[in-house]
Amino acid sequence: MKGKIRHDVASASGTLRSLLRDLESVADIDGLDEDIRDATARDIMRAIREEKLLEEKKLHRLAASLKTLEGQKDVFLFYQEEALRLPAVFAEFEESRRDLLFDPEEVKRAFVDSGGSIHFLLITKTAQHSLDAASLIPEAMVIVKSSQDFHNVFREMATATGGLTVASANPASSFRRAVEASENYYLLYYSPADYKPDGQFKRLEVKVKNGGFRVLHRAGYIAQ
Repeated sequence: MKGKIRHDVASASGTLRSLLRDLESVADIDGLDEDIRDATARDIMRAIREEKLLEEKKLHRLAASLKTLEGQKDVFLFYQEEALRLPAVFAEFEESRRDLLFDPEEVKRAFVDSGGSIHFLLITKTAQHSLDAASLIPEAMVIVKSSQDFHNVFREMATATGGLTVASANPASSFRRAVEASENYYLLYYSPADYKPDGQFKRLEVKVKNGGFRVLHRAGYIAQ
């Protein structure tokens, strides 16, 4: 699993670095027509945004594929806040933002119904991406951060699916804790007394008789 993560991170970061170099070259060209520069910069920043885009249909497709699998199902979701250092003139573009473009409740219900557990691993050290062309004036640069909305959504997904949320600057340590949590669990089987396949979301609650415990469990299921 660490090998897969390392490969994906290296591949994605390589593409991002290439796009940032393209953006840097646009900002560094003297005498370039302003309209051409802005249009080119928007195209590059749109490509950066699409590279990071979390599409709702992809999330639903993942949840649907999990539902078809038997046995224990764990998803380890890594998230790192990013800060992109851009020329102020580019930072105002809508393409520089990373907004939440899916319905959190629908996605959360889809994963709850999949029977899988989402483990949210938040890397607290902010990733810095910067243009460093020698001709750029530091005072003309600004920091653009990605949306904070992702944090709350992913935490809620972990809670709703009985998964773990870990925040640390050390991703390896977070991954180890989540794996250990996924390897220690109880299986509880539940059969509703009056089951009706009405397509509605049915909430579940699990309690233990003794206090002092933190209980993680899926929030419910869709009666289909």
